[in-house]
Formats: sequence, C-alpha cells, structure tokens
Amino acid sequence: MKIKKYIQNILYKYIGKKEYVVTAVSVDGEVKHGTFFTIKEVDDFVNKINVEKYYDVQKIEKIRKCHFKYNKEIIHSPLWFSLENVTEDEFCVNHEYSFLKKHESLQNVKRVCNKN
Repeated sequence: MKIKKYIQNILYKYIGKKEYVVTAVSVDGEVKHGTFFTIKEVDDFVNKINVEKYYDVQKIEKIRKCHFKYNKEIIHSPLWFSLENVTEDEFCVNHEYSFLKKHESLQNVKRVCNKN
C-alpha cells in the first residue's frame, strides 16, 4: 500500500492532481464555485443546482493542479476583516491587524503597514 501512495505522490508532483471546478450563477449575479475530486461529486452537486430555484450551472472544468512555488516578492497590507483559515493577526506599528495567511506557494511574502 505504501508503494501505491508513493507512486501517487510522484504522479501528483509531476503530472498534477485532477479536479473538477463547477461554476454556478444565481439570478442576481452571485457566482459560486465548487471544487470536486470525482465525477460522482460533480453529479451530486449538479443535481442539487438543477433543483435550486435561483441558481444555474454555468460551466464545468476539468483541470490538473500541480504544486507551484512563486519566489518573487508579494506584498500584503492590513485588511479590514478577519476570516478563520483565511487571515491571521500580526502587529504592525503597535496595532494588531489582520493579514492574509501566507500560502505555501508564495515563498517571499512581505507584510507592510501600508502600500504608500
């Protein structure tokens, strides 16, 4: 079983991992994205949207995601909101602010108090 997992990890690293992204749009313009790993999950989501009164499926994409590292500078400035699993707090000029969490794909994130 370990060999299978090892081979699967190598394939994910070099070929990517298959995902399905379903985009649904509401009658008032709100866009929802669902990410799924099997066609059965896609079918279930589409069936839910088909009976939903105010949403329609706009598109379904099959994509391959590969691990990627970006090493050029990315600047993050303080945010006016805080969301669990999206932001984290950090001190900046004697005040605690909310900043985007540093994603593993971003290698060089610089947090600044303002972008001026």
